[in-house]
Amino acid sequence: NLCFHEGFFTVLNTIWPDSFDPTTWKMILSFLGFELILQRFLPGREFKASITPKGNVPVYKANGMQAYFVTIVTLLTLSHFDIIQPSL
Repeated sequence: NLCFHEGFFTVLNTIWPDSFDPTTWKMILSFLGFELILQRFLPGREFKASITPKGNVPVYKANGMQAYFVTIVTLLTLSHFDIIQPSL
């Protein structure tokens, strides 16, 4: 409703932090690094995707659900001990 009354970009500008804010970039890069570590080190079954048009067969570790659950538990734990504030 607010978007219809005040306009989408006005609302977005109000709730979205400045794209050059160092705190924002620290949060984004921390999350990115954490997820990369999870994808690399969590166990998972080897999965071969379909053949690409150039004949390559991408192989990756199917550990997305494990990474999701570890992320949620980590978020709840860090929030419980007031290390992070998820509402930022």
